[in-house]
Amino acid sequence: MHRWIGIGGLVSATACSGGTVLVASGSPFAGTFECTTSQTTTFAEPAGAQPLTISETSTSTVSDLGNGEISVMSVTTGSASSSSACGPLTFSVSGGSATLDDGQSCMATTSDGTFTILFTSGQLSVAGDGVHGNFAGNMSGTAVIGGSSVPTKGTIASSQVCTRN
Repeated sequence: MHRWIGIGGLVSATACSGGTVLVASGSPFAGTFECTTSQTTTFAEPAGAQPLTISETSTSTVSDLGNGEISVMSVTTGSASSSSACGPLTFSVSGGSATLDDGQSCMATTSDGTFTILFTSGQLSVAGDGVHGNFAGNMSGTAVIGGSSVPTKGTIASSQVCTRN
């Protein structure tokens, strides 16, 4: 298996429709970004599964919700075999940093199975005219291996570098 779970964009898998969204400009995060994500998945199940690191690209739209909150929607682009759907995810902003609000999860469906990610942490920071992000979470789901469905569990860690469009 070459790919398990794609968590792309500004936040690991926040995918929806690929259209441009008008965003408010009150936050330094607001805008549309092209992102590159590196994600490592460490598996607790199935037994013997080796850690997997993938890279993918996405387009992310960040909207200012007011009151120090932003939301992020991302769409995986390129050759990724993912139709990940996650979000929008919300963050609390303080200056040039944003923290993922508690209790958020997402579901990702790929050619390799269906997975749910429960985020345990997430941070975004403004970096020049871009945004950097780091995320961690617990993953569970069902992978398709050799035509059979196999339960999977593990953890994900991802980092993103995004440039403003």
